Parts: sequence; C-alpha cells; structure tokens
Amino acid sequence: RQVLTCTQLSCRQADDPVALYVLSNGALLYQAIAEQLATNSAFAELRTRHRATVFDSAPVAAEPSALTFGARNLLERALLGCRLACGGLDRDYMAAMREDPLEAQCLYLYSASDPLCDCEVLEALIDARKAGGRAEICCLKFDESEHVCHLREHAKEYKEAVRAFLGKRLGRGSGAAAASCGE
Repeated sequence: RQVLTCTQLSCRQADDPVALYVLSNGALLYQAIAEQLATNSAFAELRTRHRATVFDSAPVAAEPSALTFGARNLLERALLGCRLACGGLDRDYMAAMREDPLEAQCLYLYSASDPLCDCEVLEALIDARKAGGRAEICCLKFDESEHVCHLREHAKEYKEAVRAFLGKRLGRGSGAAAASCGE
C-alpha cells in the first residue's frame, strides 16, 4: 500500500499513465501491488491509469522461500521475508502470476540461457496469459543472456523493444513493433 500511495502522490497530473518495471524476484512485490490495485478501492483511480508492465527475467519460478536468495541487501531480504512470513503467498506463486488481475499490457524480456528464470516455465505462463485474453502480452526472448543482464548484453535490441512498448502504451512515440505481441 505504501508503494502505491507514493505513486499516487508522485504523479504530476491526475491522468498521468503508470507503468511498472519488474526485475527477477521483484515479481513477488508486483504480485502484492497487483492484488492491492485489484482489490483496494483506495487505488481504483490509479488502477485505471496503469497501462503497462515490463517483466525482465521475471517471474522466477522458484519456491517462494528461495526468492529471497537473489536479494542484494539486508533491506531487500527483510522486505521479501516479511512478505513471505505475513502469509502474503496463500496460493501458488506461479498460478497467481498466471491469474494476474490487472489488465495492463505486458512485455516479458527473458533469455533461453538464464539459469534462474527457466524460459520453458516462463513461456508456459506467457501462453496462459495470452490464452486468458485479458491483456496484450508481448515478449522478447534472447538466445544468450545472463539473468537480468539483457540490457547489458543486448542493449540496442532491449532499448528498442522497451521504448516501443512503453511509447505505444503511454502515448509517447510511435510504438513500432520491436517485440512479438499477441501471437
């Protein structure tokens, strides 16, 4: 709730579009944000402005307790640990990601060689989300790229895909297709 309240306060205008950018185990926080946007009436207006979400190496299909492993500092581990300890994961994590209650369009950036974000599991999630038809789903799969290093290893292609995706959804730029969408 605090993240969403800060987002509401930081928007310059009441109609500013909102995009979320999710990296790796940040999908756990995304799941909590999505639940609040979908169920908390205090954020109904913010939900109407949520236009897009970009997932980079996310979600990671792992046991929820393993999701704290990649946290870079004590604060991240504590926040993720609290989310787990407070019963925030009362359903299967990947099932919750497949059933994302938000209708914003999504871009998934991932790699066939990522040892943490299994591309077959992620592609099954992408297929299920596409079949659900609630939101346009785009993806860009890299052949070789380390976990959350796609920008570093494929800078031009990554930037073009993100710029085009967000440009189209946020009303800034041409939005030329740089990632496959909706197929």
